[in-house]
Amino acid sequence: MPIPYQIKRLRAGSLKISSPLFRLLHHPEEVIKLFFEKFGGVKKVSYSKSSGSITIRYEPSEFDLIGFINYLQTSTPELFLEDLSKEKVRISPEKDGGGSFWFGVTSLGLLLNFLPLPNPLLRGLALFSSLPVLRKAFNSLKRRKIDVHSLDASAIVLTSLSGSPFSAQFMAWLLSLGDYLEEKIERKAYSSIEALMEYRKDYAWLVVADGQAKRVRAEKLKVGDIIVVYAGEKITANGEVIEGKALVNQASLTGESNPVLKRSGDKVYAGTFVEDGKLYIKVQAMGEDTVVAGIVKIIEQNIKEPLSIQKKAEKFANRFVLPTMAAGLSAYALTGNYQRLSSVLIVDYHTSVHLSTSYWCSQCHIPIG
Repeated sequence: MPIPYQIKRLRAGSLKISSPLFRLLHHPEEVIKLFFEKFGGVKKVSYSKSSGSITIRYEPSEFDLIGFINYLQTSTPELFLEDLSKEKVRISPEKDGGGSFWFGVTSLGLLLNFLPLPNPLLRGLALFSSLPVLRKAFNSLKRRKIDVHSLDASAIVLTSLSGSPFSAQFMAWLLSLGDYLEEKIERKAYSSIEALMEYRKDYAWLVVADGQAKRVRAEKLKVGDIIVVYAGEKITANGEVIEGKALVNQASLTGESNPVLKRSGDKVYAGTFVEDGKLYIKVQAMGEDTVVAGIVKIIEQNIKEPLSIQKKAEKFANRFVLPTMAAGLSAYALTGNYQRLSSVLIVDYHTSVHLSTSYWCSQCHIPIG
């Protein structure tokens, strides 16, 4: 079955396509963009998971539009997912503003503060290190919101300009540490997903008409096929055992440390292993319809969603933004001293909330397998 898609918009230099398949992708956004950028003449790719759409901006004289449409019509969802899985994430920190890059920048800036460098240079370094914070504050203001990002940015800028570049640099470092931890958690989750879905690239022994076993790609299996799985091999589809018995390791799905004995009439699942014995299995589901694929969908849908405790913590922190700013402005009005203003703005709890929720969220993402 070809990839289901619909052309939403087509004009010179721009193409927007949507597909229900795009809503189910568990791959990092960078991988999806990188895959479509491989087509000749593509200048920019925008991906929206919520709407299941991809917008491609291209050079009309170089982009093979007919060839691209032909790829969509001739490729199957399974082949498309396999092609995506071959791509490796290669993030340009300058382009993506990744947490790892900015954590390195702020760490370097923090170390440079212990050297006898001119104060103006250290101020400039602190402001440069704070670009991600300033960007978040700017985006909040564009949405007509004054939140913790606005407060953080104000505190860092005022602290730096009032002659305390170390304090500003230290705040930027703490915030970048939180972003780095979140990024690390997300990448670890995606790596676990990829490991869990490796079975799609495997082969299966398909029992053909003469009773012989033929080695085929797992993605070629159909409901109703009979496959045989030997000791040491992976089960590549959901099904029911019709003959044989074996010890099956289901740790990747259930976390059980001990293998489970499976015999005729028992259900088995894709992604599990036969440790000892041999099973003849009637295929009941494969690909995106398997239990393991369902688990992956649940995981990937929640990777970027804040946990309830994180939402509550951020909501709690946002409540103190306006009172803190009001107190800071009052202190400045009474003293005329910018340092008093910056000191009050620093006394907020967003940094600790940001770091603590990142840590506790990391404890909630358990590696799979």
